[in-house]
Amino acid sequence: RRWCYILCITLFLIIGGAALLVYIVDPCYRYRLPKFYDPVYYEIYSTGPRLIREFDYDLFMLGSSMCRNYFLDDVDRNLSCHSLKFAAAGATAYDLKKFADMAIEAKGEKLKRIVYCLDIYSLNKTEPHWKNYDYMYREDHKEDYRYLFARETYSNMHFLLKRKMRPKGKRKYQAVKNRMFST
Repeated sequence: RRWCYILCITLFLIIGGAALLVYIVDPCYRYRLPKFYDPVYYEIYSTGPRLIREFDYDLFMLGSSMCRNYFLDDVDRNLSCHSLKFAAAGATAYDLKKFADMAIEAKGEKLKRIVYCLDIYSLNKTEPHWKNYDYMYREDHKEDYRYLFARETYSNMHFLLKRKMRPKGKRKYQAVKNRMFST
């Protein structure tokens, strides 16, 4: 009987500690944007919802890989706006529609323009990528256990911590807002 109590308490502490660690680090910005470091622009489908809700912009640029390397400074200067760019290799039209709907809901009248950059391949794919992270797109926290205990969350946390400790090579520009989600 005592062994059973010790096992249950140990299991509860391990699970609670893992959930607390994810909540503190918050690698996909589910609960808040980071306060002690700049946001890192990676894994657009999991980090996107918080960025769409929190950032200030009046032009929302969406696209597949063909617009990944546009710089926001150039877009802002040429179109006289303050932009946010969401570009993902292999993005489908369904993914881009989900992002656009979220931006319209989050910004309302402040959002003046949405720019789509599509290629033919994004139009003939039918399975949206954001469905894997559907719980991240809702404001309610009913399914947060999926975030707190997902393998992807821990691999993203490992990526963020590694990037923070050794910011070299390609990891340097992932925190530069001007290059947001660039390759």
